Amino acid sequence: MQHKTVERQAIILLSSLRSVLRGVMISAIKRRENLIRKGILSKILTFDYCRDYDLIVKNLYDNDYVSSVDGLVNIFDYYRSKVYVVNDEASPVFHIPNKEFIGVEKFRGKDDRVFYHSSEGVVVNYLREDGTPYLSARVVDKENKFLWEKIISIELLSNDGKNVVECFKSTREFWAYFIRELAEDKETHVFQDASFYDKQLQTDIFYKIYESNNVYNYRVAHGATQVNMSQPLSKPIHSWIETLENPCDALIFLTDEQRYSWFFLSQNLNLVTIPHEVEVSTCIDKDRPFSYRFITVTTLSKLKRVDHAIRAFAAVVDEYPNAVLDIYGQGPLEEELKLLIDDLSMGNNIFLKGYSLKAWSLFENYDCSLITSERETFSMPIIESFSYGCPVISYDIPYGPRSMIINGYNGYLAQSGDIKKLQGKILEIIEQTKINTMRENAHKTAMKYSSDIVGDKIIDLMFQSEFKGNK
Repeated sequence: MQHKTVERQAIILLSSLRSVLRGVMISAIKRRENLIRKGILSKILTFDYCRDYDLIVKNLYDNDYVSSVDGLVNIFDYYRSKVYVVNDEASPVFHIPNKEFIGVEKFRGKDDRVFYHSSEGVVVNYLREDGTPYLSARVVDKENKFLWEKIISIELLSNDGKNVVECFKSTREFWAYFIRELAEDKETHVFQDASFYDKQLQTDIFYKIYESNNVYNYRVAHGATQVNMSQPLSKPIHSWIETLENPCDALIFLTDEQRYSWFFLSQNLNLVTIPHEVEVSTCIDKDRPFSYRFITVTTLSKLKRVDHAIRAFAAVVDEYPNAVLDIYGQGPLEEELKLLIDDLSMGNNIFLKGYSLKAWSLFENYDCSLITSERETFSMPIIESFSYGCPVISYDIPYGPRSMIINGYNGYLAQSGDIKKLQGKILEIIEQTKINTMRENAHKTAMKYSSDIVGDKIIDLMFQSEFKGNK
């Protein structure tokens, strides 16, 4: 599609960036980088309270996730460093009587946040490097440190902390103000990659948070968008109900299967499929010898069922004692999984390798990767594995695995939860004689998700939205 010459910008909304990257963060970062390469100003805005953002962003840059640290903006960092010009009519900070000091949090040896009890809840003052407050929030309780719900009021303060620059009655008001400040006067495309359902407001704080004549809103379905995925007529989860009643410019799904399930819910929505993207290795060694090395890249949590991979692989080792499974990731079940490996006497074959920021680059060293989750909206490790010509064995689960894996072509699907059948598929890939063909097919599959192809789909969606908006 030919695109008219228009100045565009993309604003990607994420709850947070963390040193341990998850699929949502990785996909948002890749989308931003892709759009920048295509000449579109793109920013990622984050909204959690994290004092290590400078280190996190530097780490992303040092590990080649981002080409520039500009445009990765956290709301607290932004207002901590903002310089105001306050006029003579500015309101002084409201004095709250009978405040009772609770405590102070420090960061790098300096006071960072101060907490007080008051008759109206807890007052939290957020401090600049020089100790002056730049933001003051009244919340229901001290545990509400992210300003996500139970807000009474939020005040942005002048540089000396003595005057109120802006006052907000909800988190949504505050976040919308921040987005408006960062948005430039261009055709603006807002990608909602984060969701937070505010029970107090009965709404998703992020949903269509920024609206104007030249603003287009897209919601990205990173998670399960229905209560019971096995029933096509099931209701969407709470934070998606308003999508039916107040449609945005497009709902972006990662697979056709998930998108089709929404056809039953509403005919008034613009439903599109735009998958995650991957940088595809330019060449693979499809004829390399089979090494009996397997890999799992995942979070060590109950949802991912890593114990299934361990148990299935332990049975494989009984027949192939030189087989190795490396598990990359971290999570709450790490100690439990270590004990399981010990109990199965698999210390010489199954290894917990910890988290790696560059796990995506490891797949070229393995014969096959394993996915054992209960569900995967997409599953970045599948296309990352394919990009290096590494076939994938996965449980047959919605939505990503069954959308990308073709039995015997680029990997295998096993019945979900059946450890014996998972074991059988691992043995099948060891014993079959066409691994070089499967490697080549996996690489071909990854090409469908290349940055160029996915990037063009995003650009086309943006152009179509502008065309509809200008009709």
